[in-house]
Amino acid sequence: MDSKFLEILKNNAVEGVEITLESNLFEDLGISSLGMFNVIYEIENEMGVRVNVMDLINVKTVEQLYQKIKG
Repeated sequence: MDSKFLEILKNNAVEGVEITLESNLFEDLGISSLGMFNVIYEIENEMGVRVNVMDLINVKTVEQLYQKIKG
């Protein structure tokens, strides 16, 4: 997994939580639905990708999010 991607998640997750591919973005990492907009904003700016928010409606895990942004 991309180190920038992991850093973005770490900065937006509950402090001290372990981030794995299976981690649930909301339940395990404690990212709110509003917080996800911040995550997407940072991904777009730091990783240089465009993210269609509508493609993320059913995304729940770190791996699912990573696959969506990497295409």
